[in-house]
Amino acid sequence: TLSEGAGEKEKWIAGLINKRAKRVIDRLLKKPSIFVIYPEGGRSKEVNEKGQSLLQKAAIGCSSWFLDTRFGSITPVVISGPEKMLFPGEQWPHHAGIDLKFLRTIKTSWLRKEAAKIRDRVQRDRYVSDFVMKRIAAEVSKGARGPYGEEDLDLPAAA
Repeated sequence: TLSEGAGEKEKWIAGLINKRAKRVIDRLLKKPSIFVIYPEGGRSKEVNEKGQSLLQKAAIGCSSWFLDTRFGSITPVVISGPEKMLFPGEQWPHHAGIDLKFLRTIKTSWLRKEAAKIRDRVQRDRYVSDFVMKRIAAEVSKGARGPYGEEDLDLPAAA
């Protein structure tokens, strides 16, 4: 992930990843579909004292998916329990229950309007990604929020 003071090289890399993500979106959207996007890019290897996986920062470039005009809305989902199915280093999953909690839908038109206020591409990418991830973080225990911290999250209402 990029820090607030990202240099030109990091910005160039973020732009390249966004362009690649855009090409993937273009190819996939040739047919009507429902997409499941994991903005973190994979499961966290870090767990808290209760054995819960910690959230990770969203991968660079995932905001391309969130801001694409062909998507009318985003429905964040909290997935609880996969860390009980496949422990780090194991190849075969165990039987375990997984809980899904569908959160309030975010209109992409509103998200694009908010993102347009941020001129710097790297900061815009981070704002959009964090906005979606903070919605998810607000629904998990404070000890499992990872980089989104222990404090109460200040979330703007999405239209």
